Amino acid sequence: MGVIRRLRSADGKRSAGIRIKQLYGMNMKIGDTFLVGINYFNKQEEHIRSDQIFGKVTSILEDTIYLLCQESNEEKSFPLIEDAIEEGDGGAYQFHDDAIPVMNPDFVGTYSVTLNE
Repeated sequence: MGVIRRLRSADGKRSAGIRIKQLYGMNMKIGDTFLVGINYFNKQEEHIRSDQIFGKVTSILEDTIYLLCQESNEEKSFPLIEDAIEEGDGGAYQFHDDAIPVMNPDFVGTYSVTLNE
């Protein structure tokens, strides 16, 4: 299962893994960079896969964050769940071992999705 990890701090030193902490009162704005990790589970609550999406915030509504994905150039939306999102702390982050490290995201978030199939 994926967990957002900071690989290196802003000063370039290697960092231990960190978990997303609860956050209340975000200051996210249009143009901020947002790294999203998604864990997918089946109905039996077994982990199926993890994905990482990264891009710039294009819009923020009352309950939804929209971002333009850097890799696909498609707009994606994510629910605005404050305890799933944290401000980035500088350095390189990645969601799983095969993911491309992302440098200095403004915000990082982790979501869990249970598939009906």
